[in-house]
Amino acid sequence: MNKSYGISIKNANEEVFASGLFSCVEYCRCDFRVDRAYEDTLDDVPKLIELSNKYNVAIRSYHLPFNDEGKIPFLPSSLDSTDRTKTLEMTKNLITALEPTGIEYVVIHGSLRVLAHERQQRLNAFVEYLKELCDFCKGLNNIKVCVETLKPRCIGNGLKEHLYILENVNKDNLGICFDSNHLLEEDNLDFIRGAGEYIYTTHFSDFDGIDERHWYPGRGINDWKSIVDLLEKKGYNGPYVFEVGFPDGKPSLAEYRTLISEWEQIFN
Repeated sequence: MNKSYGISIKNANEEVFASGLFSCVEYCRCDFRVDRAYEDTLDDVPKLIELSNKYNVAIRSYHLPFNDEGKIPFLPSSLDSTDRTKTLEMTKNLITALEPTGIEYVVIHGSLRVLAHERQQRLNAFVEYLKELCDFCKGLNNIKVCVETLKPRCIGNGLKEHLYILENVNKDNLGICFDSNHLLEEDNLDFIRGAGEYIYTTHFSDFDGIDERHWYPGRGINDWKSIVDLLEKKGYNGPYVFEVGFPDGKPSLAEYRTLISEWEQIFN
């Protein structure tokens, strides 16, 4: 089993880099409804570069913001072309700002909740958006764009929808971020069997099968041995990136150690 791990972080937290537990991080300041989110992201860039160099921990991926209201909405599947254009321009600005950290992947949400009767139109709008985003990222050291597996009411749910996106965008730098919490109406193993070769990165955490929980792996229903075995058979050889909720929302070195300890106990 691969023992290279990553963790999703919300800011340039030195404790994560200094822990010795992670080979990489995913930078994830996703809520741009709050004041100074954009400015704080830009402020984090030199700190991330400094910490990455100091501790030899890669800034592997950047999770793009997702919100449909507030100061800076992100609407990549909007039916309004003006909204999509504004979203794309801000997204380009953010990726350009993060590019000096060495990111290899950007993770994108297709939408928040969509109306059922608009779904196909929204899906097609997202496809057109991704074509432009992939072309832009191709010019920045061939950064890969990873569409996250999301819950049923969001764009990007399920095997059929992801294969549709991949086929219709048809870009060689487009793949999938496999989130083990979100396929509430579909089995994770079935998804990997059908699209595992397109999985470029992961959001590993556990859940109860009813809703997303972001528990530490091993505390829910996921069959982790089968998930890892199948991913590796499909060719995944990257780090396992965890996206978990911490007690009281406050990650600590002790909790990072617990996360990795419980993960490795699964395979003992």
